[in-house]
Amino acid sequence: MKFNLDRGEEHYHIDSYQALEYISVNGKKYTHSLIITHNQILPWSPSDFEALTPENFNQLLEINQGFILFGSGKNHQFPSPDLLNSFYTNNTAIEIMSTNAACRTFNVLMSENRAVTAALLL
Repeated sequence: MKFNLDRGEEHYHIDSYQALEYISVNGKKYTHSLIITHNQILPWSPSDFEALTPENFNQLLEINQGFILFGSGKNHQFPSPDLLNSFYTNNTAIEIMSTNAACRTFNVLMSENRAVTAALLL
């Protein structure tokens, strides 16, 4: 799916997402899960939903630049409460949606100059 949205040039923008294949950010294709904020892109170790660990989510708390989006892959899936425990204990909100929806939401929040961290499973 290709995304189109007016954006400023000072931050990252997700151009497109193809389930199980790639996420394109500012014209560059990534073929692995990633964490993206307004000013950084980091590889994220879980390869799929079943590979998620509490440490993966703890990494998001360390990077957090505001609102946290979690793209659970092709399908909308909720992680177990054990995986999300660090968010509960730190009173940090996380929005869970499919990766496709998380990509669109990230772009909207970026266009509004909002602080957001997106963790996207490919």
